Amino acid sequence: MSINKYLSVSIFTLAFFSVSIFPVSAQSNSIIIDAPPELGVGSEFDVDFSLNSEEKVNAFEFRIDYNPRELSFVALDDSASEVDVWAERAPTTGPGSVVLKGGFLSRRDGVIKIITARFAAKNTFAGKTLISAKTGSVFLADGLATRRNLPDSEASINFSTKELPTSVVTDDNGPPTIENVKVIKDPFDEKNLILAFGARDS
Repeated sequence: MSINKYLSVSIFTLAFFSVSIFPVSAQSNSIIIDAPPELGVGSEFDVDFSLNSEEKVNAFEFRIDYNPRELSFVALDDSASEVDVWAERAPTTGPGSVVLKGGFLSRRDGVIKIITARFAAKNTFAGKTLISAKTGSVFLADGLATRRNLPDSEASINFSTKELPTSVVTDDNGPPTIENVKVIKDPFDEKNLILAFGARDS
C-alpha cells in the first residue's frame, strides 16, 4: 500500500470514529410552563404544562416540583389534555412533587398540551416561588423508543400583599367526550396491552 493510500484510509477511519464518539446533538425538546406571574397572597391558581417537541414522540415523563412550605397542591385537570394514555399522574413522591408519565396513540410533535395543575398559596406566604418541571424525558417514535432527556424548566410567581386577584382558575363542570377507544401496546412496555381512549372537553 502506498503512503498516500495509507493516509487516506487513516483519515477516513479517524473521521468515522469521530462521528461515532461525538454524535450530532439531539433536537430541541422542552416542557413549557404557563403560570400567572403575580397574584395576591392566598391565591388559588392553575398552571398549564405542555411538551414542545421537534421530534416525533410517543411517550414522555417528568416531575413537577414546588415548595410545600409556600404552596399546596390541589388537583390535576386533564380535561384539555392531548395525552391518550396515562401511566402515572399523582403526587406519589410526597409533598412537593407530582410525577407524570403518559403516551400518545399516534406519533406527535410540536406543542402538545399535557395537563393543568391547580395550586393554592399558603395564606402566610408573600414573595416569589418557583414551580419546576424536572427529570423529564421523551421517548421517540423511531421503533426503538429512544430516550431523549429534557432540560429542566421553571416558572416564577410573585405573591403580593397588593390588591390582586386571589383566584385564577377555570371551572368546567360539563362531562367530557370519550373517543378513539382502542387496545394498544403500552408505550412504556410493549409486552403489555392496555385499553386506551381519549377524553375531550370543550
